[in-house]
Amino acid sequence: MSMPSEGRSDVVSEERRVRGDVVAPVQDAVSVNEEAWVPARLLPYRRERYVAVAVHATVEILEGPRIVHVPGGARHCHRLVRWRGRWLALLELDKLLQTHPSVDSAQPRPVLVVAYQPAPGHPVEHAALELPALPGTVLVSDAMACELPSDHALWPELALSCFTHEGEAVPVLDVARLFTRNPGPHA
Repeated sequence: MSMPSEGRSDVVSEERRVRGDVVAPVQDAVSVNEEAWVPARLLPYRRERYVAVAVHATVEILEGPRIVHVPGGARHCHRLVRWRGRWLALLELDKLLQTHPSVDSAQPRPVLVVAYQPAPGHPVEHAALELPALPGTVLVSDAMACELPSDHALWPELALSCFTHEGEAVPVLDVARLFTRNPGPHA
């Protein structure tokens, strides 16, 4: 989906904002014909299927980072990735959602560093998501809201909301829930 261009009445310009030591481009909401559009980061987790996260939660894409295996870790989060002198938990969305990767797992896959606040008043933490392909960005409006898909039991636990993109439901994940939840029987 591309950004609507007809009837654009107000666009907040892109600027650079500093959060700690992270400098990232930020684009705020766009108003089109009195409807607000906000950017969301589309993350593939299997062929033609996506989840989304808030753009402000995404920090950096890593290609070929140093990754180490953690014995005894959960099936979907059993490795750590080196980022800016720190080791971050590396979660594999396709394994968490019990899907099969759409690319050869022997090939390096992109890693997206994300930021989240585990609870109000707590400091921001970082973790990483291994993806089968590079993430994208889409503009979303309230008119695109839809029900969560029923194809996975974790959606109600992990998703804040859901929208339709290219005819498919896209759950909007709460990044903090991904890394602070009790894995229960889905681990």
